[in-house]
Amino acid sequence: MLSYPVNAEVISALENFPKIKSRLLKNLPANNRSDLEIVRLINNLPALDPQQLLQLINDHIDSSGDISKNLLREKDPLCFRRMFSELYMLAYLKRINGLDVKGTVSKSNRIHDIDLELNSSQVKIEIFCPIDFFGFQFVKTYSEPEFRYSRCKRGFSVSVKLLIAEPSGFHAHQIPNDDETLRKWLKNLHQDVNEWLLNAKEGSVQKFAGINNVFCLKATLKKIHPNPEDRCVQFHEPTRSNDTRHYFEKPLTVEYTAHSQIGNKIKSKLEKRQCGDPSPDYLRILVVDFRLMDVLDRDWFCWPRIAERMTETVRTLSDCIGPPIPFDVVIPANLDFDCCFGEAVLLDQDRKTEMTALLQATGLDRKCQPPKKELFPRELMQLVMDMDDSGNYSFSHTCKTSN
Repeated sequence: MLSYPVNAEVISALENFPKIKSRLLKNLPANNRSDLEIVRLINNLPALDPQQLLQLINDHIDSSGDISKNLLREKDPLCFRRMFSELYMLAYLKRINGLDVKGTVSKSNRIHDIDLELNSSQVKIEIFCPIDFFGFQFVKTYSEPEFRYSRCKRGFSVSVKLLIAEPSGFHAHQIPNDDETLRKWLKNLHQDVNEWLLNAKEGSVQKFAGINNVFCLKATLKKIHPNPEDRCVQFHEPTRSNDTRHYFEKPLTVEYTAHSQIGNKIKSKLEKRQCGDPSPDYLRILVVDFRLMDVLDRDWFCWPRIAERMTETVRTLSDCIGPPIPFDVVIPANLDFDCCFGEAVLLDQDRKTEMTALLQATGLDRKCQPPKKELFPRELMQLVMDMDDSGNYSFSHTCKTSN
């Protein structure tokens, strides 16, 4: 549904990433727009994050196997964000001396992501980046780009607010998770937004219907710009009381956690056994990246009480699946440019000594650290900066003048 401009500036920017350019140019359409997410990333240059992400792909494209190849082909924004977990992990491991690391290549999605060799020890690593409250994440991810990358030939500044119908408060699980329902809503939104932006006058306010009367989008056209590529879209989220870490808190039982939305996602991943069956010839590691969870604290899974519940939950899920053991070890993590990890959950107790030595040698035991207390948290600063006139907090995407 989404498509992004392919103009002279985009082509020129590719000169800074020659390996991406050599693989991407042949896939760019002749109609000056592309639905590839990598093109959206290029459109957001010279911002720091897109620059770093593109450089990461370019630096590791030769050794990353299917990882970079899939990133260059991806068209879904949520999948695109999740897929970077694999590249973050690969880049982290390649910085450690003595490791032979490469991404796997396969025609099947049932194979693991990374092969690692250390002192003749073979390791298979699978990366999993679950998303909680999928319906809410879907609406949040797609709403702003539908306005910003509209096909209408106008420049504009627009404020978009996600409004909740329930006056008593918002819970993210209220938005349905059904993919078909969400895609149908998005199709209608796409058409309605393009029509409105094409004809609306400055100061116009429009509400776009949500799903099952749970929410709506309220858009205000603040200004029309003469340059069609000059666009600024601010997206405001409602405050909410959900936090995935609460699924791992007492007094909730281990069984409740195991059958929660996040527990079911981990179980489904374990059942795929993408590192193969147990073997003395290699170790099998599942890294669960919680980076995209709707949780404020980056190190939450390292908290002792959470780590204990995490261990109990993963072992319960493994027992529920039954033999053979799906993985030798499961490691919670936060994967980005500065990867960190939680307490490893060992499922094959017979390989404890071997696995402990491996984790130390590969840096997979590097614990996440809480932010320094004297620093003002970035998330809190963002909340203060984005408080709207009614006193509600909101999150806004930075305005950008397009190329």
